[in-house]
Amino acid sequence: MTMDNDLASMTRDQLEVEAARLRAGIRQHRDERGDDRCWLDDQRLYALLPETVNAVTKLPPREVFLKSCERFWRTRQTTPEKLHEW
Repeated sequence: MTMDNDLASMTRDQLEVEAARLRAGIRQHRDERGDDRCWLDDQRLYALLPETVNAVTKLPPREVFLKSCERFWRTRQTTPEKLHEW
């Protein structure tokens, strides 16, 4: 079975329910602020998919992690479009 084969067999009503479920999950992620954002976000997003794949939650070495955080922060400060409010 290839990914998304199940969509072909769904009725219009089932597809609408699926679209609403996915949108709700994405909106939940979008609307989280501050301490509500955490590593569980990946788990919740992955759970929206029919295949069972666990999100990787293991962190890289501290130095690598902190460099990535710094790089992420810098890109968000220089992005011209409206910045996401954390």
